[in-house]
Amino acid sequence: MEPVPDTTAILLLPEFLDFLDKREAVEFSALMKRVSPRLNEIQTVQEELSRQLDDFRKRNLELEEGHTRLRKIVESSKRGFLLAMDTVLAKTKVPDLENFEAVKAFAADSLALLEREVVSFGKNIVYTGLVMRRELKDFGKALQEFQSLLVDLNGLVAKSALNQVSRCRAGLKDLQALLAERGSLTEKAAALEAQLAELRQKTDDTSQELSLLRASPELVEWEKLVGQRDELLARQRDLKNRLVGLLAFVDKQLRRFLKRVQAGHYGLDPRQAKILGLYLENPFDAIREDPEARELKRLLLQLRPLLEAEDIGVKDDRERERKLATLNELIAHDFFTEIFSKFNALEAELFALGQRLSGMKLGDQIIAREKWLHGLEGLKASAAEELSMVRARLTENEEQVMQCKGQIETLVLAALRSRVILKVDL
Repeated sequence: MEPVPDTTAILLLPEFLDFLDKREAVEFSALMKRVSPRLNEIQTVQEELSRQLDDFRKRNLELEEGHTRLRKIVESSKRGFLLAMDTVLAKTKVPDLENFEAVKAFAADSLALLEREVVSFGKNIVYTGLVMRRELKDFGKALQEFQSLLVDLNGLVAKSALNQVSRCRAGLKDLQALLAERGSLTEKAAALEAQLAELRQKTDDTSQELSLLRASPELVEWEKLVGQRDELLARQRDLKNRLVGLLAFVDKQLRRFLKRVQAGHYGLDPRQAKILGLYLENPFDAIREDPEARELKRLLLQLRPLLEAEDIGVKDDRERERKLATLNELIAHDFFTEIFSKFNALEAELFALGQRLSGMKLGDQIIAREKWLHGLEGLKASAAEELSMVRARLTENEEQVMQCKGQIETLVLAALRSRVILKVDL
């Protein structure tokens, strides 16, 4: 075995590829010197096999003396055998072998084909041997020699250092792919870092603007008005909840009533039908549509005869009586005084407050800056998360690059007896 030199070469990727090309050429030349005798012998054996096949063709066993039926069967088997062998010899003809991969493929494919075909036409050989035993014996020896030569050729190929060189080239492809990915990841990380820096600057600027706006004397008045508005809205919600609570006692009956109207089984003015639906789904809008509760009273009055005459959402007469009593109480209830007039007054106050707030630009500016700041924070979080993922992949990529690089250097040491360090920029 060739000794390993003490010196170590540190090579960049282009230099390493040049080094590998030169050493591969030397190793391939040495391999061809070893395999050329085998290839010549293979060609000689192929020529002998071809000559014997020609001799087989010259004999027509059907025309010879003997058992006619048997000779007809044997002649048919012989033709099948000849056709198969012609195919084998044509496919195993030694080509121009320009590189190691071609030599390796020829050796492996030829041996596999020969062994496969010999098994497949074994019956033809047996039948042909019934009449041409001596000839087939000689042919068998030549065929066995052909197989042995192919086995030897595969052995020489398997021992060649070029196998490791091929693995080294495959490793280089993986390394180049990893380095290309690393370049893209590095560019992406730089772009994300720049984006994050820009977003941080925008966030700082917006926060500063908000601080200045919040320090304005006008803010005290604006916050006072907003507080008043929130209080009025809360009182409105309480009134709405009181209305919903009262109507809840006949909610099922009102919904059945609405379904009958929608199905065309009860005639109701379109505006009344709309208001009925609003009382069930959106009481705020219902009060605005019916500010004096007149339509609500009419609807409750129209519900009463239906409840008296039909099973509209009740299980039995006992429940009907309870619901009728509740409905009568609701009809007698002063919705306007207790709920609607107060709601309307609050609505007027809210409108006036809204007018004052809309005239104060400070509030709108603060809200706009807060929304913008919230959006910036979201973008920052998203960019930071993506940058974290890219950096994690860069770390993983570096580990894979170093592992791949180490494998290549180990292969070069084992195959070419050379100490080489592949220099890659990370």
